[in-house]
Amino acid sequence: MTTFKDRQGTGRRHEAPGMLKANALGLWDVVFMAVATSAPITAMSGNLPVGVGFGVGIGAPATYIWATVILSVFAVGYVAMARYVTSTGAFYGFISRGIGRVPGLGSGYMVTFSYSVFEAAIVGIFS
Repeated sequence: MTTFKDRQGTGRRHEAPGMLKANALGLWDVVFMAVATSAPITAMSGNLPVGVGFGVGIGAPATYIWATVILSVFAVGYVAMARYVTSTGAFYGFISRGIGRVPGLGSGYMVTFSYSVFEAAIVGIFS
């Protein structure tokens, strides 16, 4: 980790600008962050009563199993990437590091748009 002395001469050491604090987040912090950022999958699980109400029947509870599998794979991948990508940009940071800045920006806008659409859909379902 790169550090430098405080300009006022207080003797305190600070991290270099643009760097994240080392070991600030543990495994459970990253797992909960991964689950929290997967709101669209969670919203899909929240629509189970509507599916049951419209007659999907016995297949409806399988959505919980399916969502659990998807969330687990997502969380494992998120934790694995978080070890190597030290960015506060969430999906943008991961995608731009892997395939470039333009796809990263596009994915960031797409995720923001998706969250907005899902929020409107949830409001529409329960109104």
